[in-house]
Amino acid sequence: NWMRPGRLVLGIGVSHPPPTGGFDADKTSPSVVGYAANFKKNCYDFVGDYLFQSSRREETVNTMSDIVTNVVPKFAESYNGKFPRDLIVYRSGLSEGSFST
Repeated sequence: NWMRPGRLVLGIGVSHPPPTGGFDADKTSPSVVGYAANFKKNCYDFVGDYLFQSSRREETVNTMSDIVTNVVPKFAESYNGKFPRDLIVYRSGLSEGSFST
């Protein structure tokens, strides 16, 4: 069973503002990073939230440390002070070509 207690699953996605015209991206509007994690006592309960980051047209999540810093203590609170044994991060929106070889 891959969804066992003690395993933290974190899903992350990014949404960028639309281009303002031509090839220019809107540099003033932020990108939105949405995430959901199963930090509740029931490992099938996922709770989500979002953060903003500087607008860029690349799929980098600059707020990853903020997300982990938010989620891991909530997990420990639900599991009597125990931190996750495993962390699985699911990152949507990346093609295979986006990974280093």
